[in-house]
Amino acid sequence: MDQRAQGSMQLHQTDRHTGIGIMTTAGASHAASRTPAKPGEPVPARMATRAARWVRIGAVVLGSLGLAWSPAYADTYPSKPVKIVVPVPPGGANDMLARIIGQQLQQRLGQAFVIDNKGGASGVLGTNEVAKAAPDGYTLLLTYGGPVSSGLALLKSVPYQAERDLVAVSRIAEVYQVMVVSPKLNVSTLKDVVSLCHAKPNTLNASVNVPGSMAHLLTAKLGMDTKCKFTSVAYKGTGPALNDLLGGHVDFTIDTFTALVPHVNAGKLKAVAVSSAQRAEQLPNVPSFKELGYKDLEVATWFALFAPAATPSAVVTRLNREMNEILQMKEVRKAIADMGATPAQPNTVDEAKQFVHEEAVKWARVVREAGIAAN
Repeated sequence: MDQRAQGSMQLHQTDRHTGIGIMTTAGASHAASRTPAKPGEPVPARMATRAARWVRIGAVVLGSLGLAWSPAYADTYPSKPVKIVVPVPPGGANDMLARIIGQQLQQRLGQAFVIDNKGGASGVLGTNEVAKAAPDGYTLLLTYGGPVSSGLALLKSVPYQAERDLVAVSRIAEVYQVMVVSPKLNVSTLKDVVSLCHAKPNTLNASVNVPGSMAHLLTAKLGMDTKCKFTSVAYKGTGPALNDLLGGHVDFTIDTFTALVPHVNAGKLKAVAVSSAQRAEQLPNVPSFKELGYKDLEVATWFALFAPAATPSAVVTRLNREMNEILQMKEVRKAIADMGATPAQPNTVDEAKQFVHEEAVKWARVVREAGIAAN
């Protein structure tokens, strides 16, 4: 292949995910730059060979693009196993939700949906794998908001741009947070914690399950709204953070109902506030932050399904439709409720995209106003 043809090939390889037949356009432009043969004049053999080559290549490219972007592709999707990347270790709300959803997608679509836990770097490791994956619908991401939206302002050196490299397929569920204290702190209410913090600034410490998580953001917002100064201790997951809290090495934490309610019910931890709008059914005797006067602390950890940004829109739309139907199933809603979460209401791809964007903007402002350094 001559040098100019190689350049055109490289141009196509670079831009092939835009859906534009760059190679064919480049070839046509190159051919047009030559002086056309006069009527009856034979076309030089080399030019004819090159023209025939571009015709063949153009046909292949256009054919493959037509397959990838047509609704027919979605009708046959999936034709092989699909991987759902979960950017946290096994266990916990994110992993549990992925297994509930994966099982239902597998039953409905007739192919295996394999859960692949890729924890590390505050969710960035697994998220980056999907952001860089082939946009064919066979590598998906089921994640909490941290590495794709709400926690990005707390993460530095992220190797992707979430809104550019990923498309939100559907919101899935949300889990409210609960603030608990160690028994050794000898307090019973949030007011007690705030009073102690004001009396002895910078003496209390709070465990943070994962930098960039909603628990991290809520802990930071708590400090802002109560004017408390305390030390946040970052961990690599809920498990290690919880172990240190139970062992009395840290004073309090904020994490999901899924992680903490069993320990509250067992009497090992004391719950002082929840982040739901009203008191939660699981903890009816615990007031909400809003009830206590902290209306901006009504937040939840949310979860959503994502795909690489250039995934065919017909596939994204089909997955969104499947997700909306799955989340209306009684057995699925019960399974999600049993883990302390609330299933999402039916939502479109555009609605999911807008929600993810708004969360990123909202929490970036909180991080900026709180003066929190990125990890």
